[in-house]
Amino acid sequence: MAPLHCCFGMVPGHIANWRWTSRFTGTRSSRRASMPVDRVALEAFLLKHAKGPAAVRSAMEEMEPFFLIAERGKYPLASESEELRAEAAKAIALAIGGAAPRVVFVSLANPYSKPERMSQEAYVTSLGDSLWASLWASIRASLGDRFWDSLGDRFRDSLGDSLWASLGDSLWASLGDSLFYYLGFTIIGDRKMVKRLTPLIRLLPRAIPIGEKKGEPGVWFAHVA
Repeated sequence: MAPLHCCFGMVPGHIANWRWTSRFTGTRSSRRASMPVDRVALEAFLLKHAKGPAAVRSAMEEMEPFFLIAERGKYPLASESEELRAEAAKAIALAIGGAAPRVVFVSLANPYSKPERMSQEAYVTSLGDSLWASLWASIRASLGDRFWDSLGDRFRDSLGDSLWASLGDSLWASLGDSLFYYLGFTIIGDRKMVKRLTPLIRLLPRAIPIGEKKGEPGVWFAHVA
């Protein structure tokens, strides 16, 4: 699955005015009206290919907030708090398999601190690149050749048909990799990786990790309301 990156123009609390660019789709979009989703189709695919119905039930419960976001057309980002900062640091640390970072929240009221001569779009794109490099590129091979050869494309299509069209490119560009890999490890029965990524999945409806701050290892940006 190709890496994704994003560029922001955010109104706190919902998806209005968000604009993202996805390497996966090569398209842009802004706010989309709420649309129907297909929980049944995704669950059926998981039940057919995953190792055990209990894991599928658990995964579908974790997916429910994203289905609701798609149906309601609003993204319920949380306000900044020290409790949320600690949760984000723990989720990022588990996902990357490293030390807990210092999390810097960004929002419309508290924008990015970027290099003076660099546009915001270019800077946020570079953060997305760092997220891919530090997380998804490192665990991609963990799904195994058998998954990629036999199921990778079909699963991407199933997940996309069930949720992507409803979320739209704007939100899929920020969430697609996280959901893909979480459910991918559910399919192959890798409980260790599912457990490692679950805190990140639970964090995403309220705060979205963007990437590591350039020139400051161990400092991560995350979007909030």
